[in-house]
Amino acid sequence: MNLLPDILQQAVSVFHDSKLTDIHKLIGELLEEDAFFSKSHQEMRFQECFAVSPEIDGLLDAARKLYLQTVEEIYLVRIFNSIFVPFGWSFITLTSCNLIDGTKYGKSARYSN
Repeated sequence: MNLLPDILQQAVSVFHDSKLTDIHKLIGELLEEDAFFSKSHQEMRFQECFAVSPEIDGLLDAARKLYLQTVEEIYLVRIFNSIFVPFGWSFITLTSCNLIDGTKYGKSARYSN
């Protein structure tokens, strides 16, 4: 009574499709292997942004770069505010006086009289 292995072999052959292996291979080429599911909303956003391999789509690469720059700027604003707010300064005050890039009121501090 060797019916069970025969039935299993028939089921495997019915459900096995060579197109699925081709699709799996294409997905493996497009997606990063280290992308994973996360319960954290912020981490999930990061994973969604970087799940697709680089150099697949130029617009996606540009969006990634913009995303990273925005996150970095937000981080820097938080650091500046944590340092300067106790002294009555904020990031907006510093940028309006142009103290961050070494100038004050549009004139270079290096060349002022």
